[in-house]
Amino acid sequence: MKNNMNSTMNSAMSQPQLTASRLELADTCPGSQAHKHVQTTGEAAERGTAVHEYIAALLQKEECLLPSDHEAAAVCRKLDPRKIMDTSRPNVYSTLYTELGLYLSPASLAGVPGEAGLLEGEHHRDYSGAPEGSIPGTADVVAVEDTRVVVTDWKTGRGEVPHPADNHQLRFLGLAAARAFSRDEAVIQIGRIGTDGSVDLHAHTLEREDLEAADRELARIAGRVEKARQGEPVYREGSHCKHCLALPHCPAIAGAAQAIMDGPPEELTDRRAARMWEQLQAVEAAAKKTRQALQDYVYAREVSTTEGKVLKVVETRRENIDSAKAYAILLEHLPEETMAQVVTVTKTSLSSGLGKDGQADVIAAFREAGAISETYSESLREVKGG
Repeated sequence: MKNNMNSTMNSAMSQPQLTASRLELADTCPGSQAHKHVQTTGEAAERGTAVHEYIAALLQKEECLLPSDHEAAAVCRKLDPRKIMDTSRPNVYSTLYTELGLYLSPASLAGVPGEAGLLEGEHHRDYSGAPEGSIPGTADVVAVEDTRVVVTDWKTGRGEVPHPADNHQLRFLGLAAARAFSRDEAVIQIGRIGTDGSVDLHAHTLEREDLEAADRELARIAGRVEKARQGEPVYREGSHCKHCLALPHCPAIAGAAQAIMDGPPEELTDRRAARMWEQLQAVEAAAKKTRQALQDYVYAREVSTTEGKVLKVVETRRENIDSAKAYAILLEHLPEETMAQVVTVTKTSLSSGLGKDGQADVIAAFREAGAISETYSESLREVKGG
């Protein structure tokens, strides 16, 4: 009995905290919330955090120091402060909060629909102070008006993001903010920031009945997660696996890998094909994480394999041609009838159209005009040793 009790306690301790950012995954795959999560970070995430911190300082009218990351700094430098402020605070008389920690206890867990509040702490991502059974989250910006709240989520990456109306995390933040400040309406919006500093805004309004529906939706998701943690996990493999922090501990991945190894059935149907696609994406996501772990390990060393080969992290340089700038330069080197047939500008097409010597002259002109940029990437390779 004692061993069983210890096992149950260890399992409970290893279960992750259900937060606003994990609601989308929890709804798709409740079983993902029944296993220990392995926290990871990457350059893109760190760059996004740097831009968010800059925006928060901008909105609070504090000293705005450009991020040390040059790409994040390039984005921040192009931001229009007035545009950021007008988007985050539609009403100049509203009270503005940035990086606001919130919590909400769904009706199914607390017995009181929409019980919510503000989280206090030195670090806005520290959810240790959230009441037991509640779901915490952080809003980039919350503007509190007389009858409503306006919640803004700033996005800097290129990844696909659900529209606010279908965004679990943003619906949660709108509901939590409305309940915390006793408002009957929430405007939830996503401001996507381009590399040129532009802002593309998408907004959705949650009225009283919409907030009640969001509360019921939250209770449903929380209920499914609770069942998964009590020993009835439901798994669903797919493209979302690449974002799952429980991937190293997921038992469904082993089944998906075995299904891939078994090969396709003799007779495929639309349903079987869709299922195979989900399994394939899950296995590829696991393989990508394994490759990244290996790459991190051998980054500063060479690992010997078989037949005298070694694993190395190899840097690759790639030159990218700005078609708009290049096209104007090509007009000086090619006749108009030839230019009319040019669709894309690549080194291969230049070589076939101009010859080796002509290509070299044009490439030199491209460089002088700033029409060529360089990008570097790293990859794990098995190469000859020595």
